[in-house]
Amino acid sequence: MARLLPLLACAAALVTSLALAGPAHASPQAERVDGLIEAAYDDYDFLEFESALEKLGEARQLAERHRLDSAFLLEIHLLTGIIHGASGDEAASIEAFRRALAVDPNAVIHEFYITPTLDELFERARAEGPWRDRPAPTPTPAPAPAPTPAPAASAELQHAAPPMARAGQPLRLEARLPVEAPAGRVVISYRVFGESGFRPVEMEVQADGITWRGEIPDRAIQRMHIDYYIQAFDRSGRAIAQVAGPSRPLNVPIMGAAERPEDAVGRDRDRRDRDRDRDRDRRGDEPSLADEVFHFTLGLGTGAGLATGDPRVYADQVNFNSGFAATPLHLYTEFGFSPRGSSFHVVPFLRLQTVFLDSSTEFLPLFGIKARYFLVDEMPVRISFDGGAGYGYVSHLVSLPIDGTTINDTTREGPIHIGGGPGLVFMFSEAMGMQANVYPMLLLGQFSFQLDLNVGLYFAF
Repeated sequence: MARLLPLLACAAALVTSLALAGPAHASPQAERVDGLIEAAYDDYDFLEFESALEKLGEARQLAERHRLDSAFLLEIHLLTGIIHGASGDEAASIEAFRRALAVDPNAVIHEFYITPTLDELFERARAEGPWRDRPAPTPTPAPAPAPTPAPAASAELQHAAPPMARAGQPLRLEARLPVEAPAGRVVISYRVFGESGFRPVEMEVQADGITWRGEIPDRAIQRMHIDYYIQAFDRSGRAIAQVAGPSRPLNVPIMGAAERPEDAVGRDRDRRDRDRDRDRDRRGDEPSLADEVFHFTLGLGTGAGLATGDPRVYADQVNFNSGFAATPLHLYTEFGFSPRGSSFHVVPFLRLQTVFLDSSTEFLPLFGIKARYFLVDEMPVRISFDGGAGYGYVSHLVSLPIDGTTINDTTREGPIHIGGGPGLVFMFSEAMGMQANVYPMLLLGQFSFQLDLNVGLYFAF
């Protein structure tokens, strides 16, 4: 108690000082920049690239004018590079990424936004090095350009992109090529939202000899938008005409394409993680236990198993044969933790068995640790599988016939166990739910097999 009093006094002083200090408030300029960045993310999510770039430009001017925290500029440059990369402007994307690397040489693109194309552009930016603003060079007279031969004439491929596509229906396209430019084949190259490569599909010439028709299959018309371009080739395989191209394809929005639940969950989780990481970067904190996810379960259980040991009280009065017996009641509690955002949990647990006999009551502890993996980790139902091991005895309740009457006794098996089984958590809210699990155990030492069923309240924090 004497050691505890100084600790309590220090804790009270700390709480008092924090209460008097009051909450910290960001400057109006910082709040404005933060709001512009969030609005730019929303515009990017809905493919409003020009609007997003305008907001980022305004946010950058404010951040530089008021000399705000460099974390703002880092996020502005990274998102600018992502948007330019998504719209096909490689030079602008690389410049923005180089500016981000000038703010933080260890900067990376968050995994939710990374694509093979953006990853390649970011590595090219890293290879070129952080951006350095240089003074404009003194202009020198340019030599007169040498005359260049006129380019070879090319055919004009006529095509009008449809204003929209409907989810789950093929997108039918038509192109026209003048008869004086005979084509051996005309090809549509399309790219599904979220992918980096294009897939080809052949168009068919119609009876008039100049009209070509083809369609992008319905399995590709699912969500957000579809990118494509069209090329015409002569019979030797040389490209003679095209509409758009792989760096600047045509873009058709898809109507009726609902966002998949896992995408919405991932986007919300990414935004929460990004906000938390940005706040921590501004404070200069390192990751701590506050970034971990903990849970606590308190419940009851029952079970049955193979009684193989000798009766503990009446062994010398009866000839006992092994058999299945009940383990009627035990208290079950566990305290688990996992790295932030992970489906893997480490779960220490305690099983406290209570056995009521004719003349006494037994309390028998068994403790261990489980490795738990959530196969389904979404609200409200979470499904997991456990594997574990530990130390402790299991007491089986047996009924013994002695002198014409039945007397309760117990056998004791263990003390080493290994086990594993499925579990389910039904969440009432983000912080509370109901847990149930089945845990078969193989007991070693005094060999036995035990099957437990545990049910309890689940608290997450």
